[in-house]
Amino acid sequence: MIGKKIILLFCFPLKQINSFKFNKLDLNKIPKFNKQSVSKKLEVKKPDDIVNGLVFTSWLVNDSNMLYNYDIKTHEVYESVFYIMVLIWQYVGLFIISHDLHHNRNPSYYQNFLGRLSLFCYGGFKLEDFSKNHNLHHKYPGIVGKDPDFDNSNPIIWYSKFMQRYVTVNQIYNEILIFFLLKFSNADLENILLFWFIPCIYASIQLFYYGTYLVHKQNGDIVNSNLPTILKVLTCYNFGNHKDHHKYPQKSWLELWK
Repeated sequence: MIGKKIILLFCFPLKQINSFKFNKLDLNKIPKFNKQSVSKKLEVKKPDDIVNGLVFTSWLVNDSNMLYNYDIKTHEVYESVFYIMVLIWQYVGLFIISHDLHHNRNPSYYQNFLGRLSLFCYGGFKLEDFSKNHNLHHKYPGIVGKDPDFDNSNPIIWYSKFMQRYVTVNQIYNEILIFFLLKFSNADLENILLFWFIPCIYASIQLFYYGTYLVHKQNGDIVNSNLPTILKVLTCYNFGNHKDHHKYPQKSWLELWK
């Protein structure tokens, strides 16, 4: 059958071929390569992009070292606790990088890549899944039943509901995948628990407490944290200035510094 079609194609009368009308190619309608636009998308903006890159890199180096090289038996308990606390703060930083991406109206390729990767490393989340709920939070802050971040109850129940609204099946699959990747890459099970699982969980609690519970009140009332500036950085990367964040959501965490 295919052979017959080929024969017919070559035997097709030339006069019929000449009857076809071919539209001329309009070169003006071809999208022109905008070198300036592409370079702008690729550029690393100072200082936000550089600082966020350092936050991500420092987490990657530190966590890799703790997962594969740290021997808890040769260290004092207070040393291990300190290292875990540092990792908790760094995991909070991963979320903050992705949160800045969510509010960025025109992110560069660098910002898009770093923000999405940070959110995945933080908790296996996909940006679109997070953004869907977070948009509602900014639209209906402090409104029970509409704001997925808010619940007018004690902090334990509030946190439980908060996590239920954000955790997805895909996110759980991703976390299982990360666990097995760590395990099959010869990371010690004890180190996985101490330097991956615990920091991830406690980072979400820290974000919730300092970035949601303390600064959101009922009926849309948003307040700033009373903590000193340095503690706002160490707890939630300036998220304590939450009233300013809701007023100017496009501001990065560095621009919220007071």
